[in-house]
Amino acid sequence: MGVCSGECLRVLGVVLGAVKDVITNNNYYKDFIHFAVLYGSLVYGLFSPLSDVNVAVMFRDSVNIIDALPMLVSDIALSSSSHSSPH
Repeated sequence: MGVCSGECLRVLGVVLGAVKDVITNNNYYKDFIHFAVLYGSLVYGLFSPLSDVNVAVMFRDSVNIIDALPMLVSDIALSSSSHSSPH
């Protein structure tokens, strides 16, 4: 396991904040998502500028993933950009 640098910690905070905001504060997703898990290089402190961010999402049985997933990814990306900009 690596040590997460300052930049790694900043990105981790942005991603965690965005996922939490979208999933827990958006009533729409409360009905569709059972849970979400952040995993991969960012979690292990091996994040670099070329790294991706891995989020596993467990949807409820009745959800059409083909419809729900693109909207979820878009909402997380929008939330991430609001978390990363200075307030």
